[in-house]
Amino acid sequence: LPEEAAIVETVALALADPILPLPARAAHASLLDRAPAPGTIQEITLHPASGVRTALLSNGVLVHCRRMDTPGDRVLVSVALAGGRIEETPRTAAVTHAFEVLFRHPAGRSRSVADVRAALAGTGIEFSGRVLPDHVLLNASATVDSLVDALGLVHLLLSEPALDGPSFENWRQLSARQASLRSVLAGATVDSYTNIQTV
Repeated sequence: LPEEAAIVETVALALADPILPLPARAAHASLLDRAPAPGTIQEITLHPASGVRTALLSNGVLVHCRRMDTPGDRVLVSVALAGGRIEETPRTAAVTHAFEVLFRHPAGRSRSVADVRAALAGTGIEFSGRVLPDHVLLNASATVDSLVDALGLVHLLLSEPALDGPSFENWRQLSARQASLRSVLAGATVDSYTNIQTV
């Protein structure tokens, strides 16, 4: 062990160096540089039995809206995109699954993962996404006060999605390990069938 005097001297030298702040990084106060151009509602209908209102927007998107009986002032926004694994070809197999990275670590070309986290801090917004066989589903839950920010996040991910490099590489390596394990387990299962005694 070092002598006490040597430790004191080392600490004194370390404290003598000025502690400089990390270089400032341009922070984004919001998720979007500017609000998207507003569209119009082309048609709106009501389904009396369910209380669901359906609106056709000028960009061709169908919106279904219903007041929920759950307590609180939260709004759930779900966006379903046609596609998913059913649309993949041998050349594009598993591409859709890469979007799992985007759902876990939301980012856009103009906003890093850190930017998105900073912009959403304290808003209470909850975001998730799922890749399903025939569609991709995005869910954002927010209070009425933070609904605009939640819609901004959805807009960012739909208009300029970007996969975070380190997160994607971690996902890629994990997926490769899982595929290898499935292959091993499949072989083990076949071998175990050959040992089953029948009567």
